[in-house]
Amino acid sequence: PPPLAEARKYYKVAEGGVANELVPDKVLEAKQALVMAEKAYDDDDESFDAESLAYIATRKSKLAIAEGGRASAEKKMRAIDDEYVETQGALLKEARTAARLNKARLEQQSRELA
Repeated sequence: PPPLAEARKYYKVAEGGVANELVPDKVLEAKQALVMAEKAYDDDDESFDAESLAYIATRKSKLAIAEGGRASAEKKMRAIDDEYVETQGALLKEARTAARLNKARLEQQSRELA
């Protein structure tokens, strides 16, 4: 049946993507919903409940995919933030070193001129 095929399709996407690594609980919820839908279709493939459960399974898989994307984006943002902080620290250290060297040169020049 098409609703169940769609639910299976989206579950495979969720299972094979970053969602499975980053939000496995959401993928598990999608799997459980799919199992319920499959059981309902086995019992009566023309029932409203079967179609509804397939719809829910599809939505739970789509939610897992979206949550996986969100979690992946947050992970990337944390890495970018960490890199930014590290770069700023290195630049600050460099600037302080350059300022000390300039100060030492100016002091040396002042002594030479005196």
